[in-house]
Amino acid sequence: MPASRVVVACVYCARELDPREPGTYQRVQAWGRRKRRGASIASDLVARELLPEYACLQCVGRIRDGVDPGQLTLHDYGLVEP
Repeated sequence: MPASRVVVACVYCARELDPREPGTYQRVQAWGRRKRRGASIASDLVARELLPEYACLQCVGRIRDGVDPGQLTLHDYGLVEP
């Protein structure tokens, strides 16, 4: 019997997502320790807790690029090439 599809909504755009599919992001909360002055703490995270919030690849890409996920861009209007 095939597994039933799980559907969650992107917290930014409400797009339907399957949290088991590659490209779906889940919010994570953790404690990080700085190893030395100015160093990134991303590689030293402990006590990770998965939160029940999901986001799509497109919205996370916008956040990464410094664009608010809800903000329309020239690309959204078809005025620039992807």
